[in-house]
Amino acid sequence: MKAKKNKRQRSEQIQQVSAALGDLLGMTQWRKEHPKATWAEIEAAVDEQMNQVRVQLLQDLVQMGRARTGARSKLRCVRSVPPAGSRSRRVESRRATSKRPAGKRSS
Repeated sequence: MKAKKNKRQRSEQIQQVSAALGDLLGMTQWRKEHPKATWAEIEAAVDEQMNQVRVQLLQDLVQMGRARTGARSKLRCVRSVPPAGSRSRRVESRRATSKRPAGKRSS
């Protein structure tokens, strides 16, 4: 019984947060202005607004960290930029463990 109550409370909280975010992001107004919008159009509008909030939040957090530590180092995206030398190490390790003679390729 308690599990159902907790689930119901979480569901209500999620609905409240969702409504508040919709208002905050301007999506409630956008939806009123686009009553015939398709799912894809709504999704694209939400994604655009959420991405703007995400970027701002990341910038704010970076600034907070810099202010606290006094660091001025450049940040890089770890998803798109591999650590320096990481690729060359992988290639070298593959070459070292390969059982084929050098210069021969399999088709």
